[in-house]
Amino acid sequence: MFARGIGMRARRIGFTLIELLVVIAIIAILIALLLPAVQQAREAARRTQCKNNLKQLGLAYHNYESTYKALPAAIYLNLQSATIANSLWAWGTMMLPYVDQAPLFNSLNTSNKQPHDIGRNAATRSLLQTPLAAFICPTDLEPGLNRNRPYIQTADPAFPLFEMGKSNYTCNNGDAGDTGICMSPNNNTLLRDVTDGLSNTFFVGERRSLKDPRQLPTTSQVTAPWAAVWASTENDGTGIRNVWAVASKTEYKIQTGEGGTGDPEPGQAFSSQHVGGVQFLMGDGAVRFISDNINGGWKTDPKGTYNYLGDRADGKALGEF
Repeated sequence: MFARGIGMRARRIGFTLIELLVVIAIIAILIALLLPAVQQAREAARRTQCKNNLKQLGLAYHNYESTYKALPAAIYLNLQSATIANSLWAWGTMMLPYVDQAPLFNSLNTSNKQPHDIGRNAATRSLLQTPLAAFICPTDLEPGLNRNRPYIQTADPAFPLFEMGKSNYTCNNGDAGDTGICMSPNNNTLLRDVTDGLSNTFFVGERRSLKDPRQLPTTSQVTAPWAAVWASTENDGTGIRNVWAVASKTEYKIQTGEGGTGDPEPGQAFSSQHVGGVQFLMGDGAVRFISDNINGGWKTDPKGTYNYLGDRADGKALGEF
């Protein structure tokens, strides 16, 4: 063995600056490639959860129909009191016993009380503000309360304005008014009325909270989809019952709310924050992802497949969609 000579330096092992920069560049490229894949995986999981929510609502619809021999109306008008006629229970409230929310339904006491009664009382107001996972699409960016649709009661100046629990699911009111499966007020659809077939008729679809960047400029009062609420239709501030807080129509194009004439009405249209389309619950319990590019969706001719899916009894033959 030879001893290391005096004055000889030990060789250092490590990366040169160029090698370090190459490694960093490679890592950055891998991260850039990985992040979209992670985001897509997360969105796929959120979309699956949204699909499961709609499937649960499908079971709830059929269980409700088995109990009452009719589908729920969009809204339920209190005919006994003109002073709170704009305070209406919605179809989502009627679904509560069938989506594992029977205690909440019992607390609301819909047989004897109106949302007006619950909202006026500070001790019970939180019942209307309960965020329910069954009514929320995980992809939607808004929180559990719908800040865009506050409960307003103009008939009572002392009534407190407050936000209600958000819903991303609206029932299908039809291609034109009341040609779908949720009519209003108080009018119930029977399954035998769906003569186009349950597999060819929308029951429930999505609505997003925020404005779609593809939406055209508008001067309409309804400038954004604004999602929905599950508990009760709010008074819109002019004394008019706003059924579009809980229902949508197919006579306005999917996502953008264009109708062929006038300003778009995204607040009455189906929409979602999923890329490429909207998920719908069909009458047979299936959940279908409907592309943004589906034919139809105009208030005026030409109508197409999308319009026919919104009508329960138009007699139009449908192929694949």
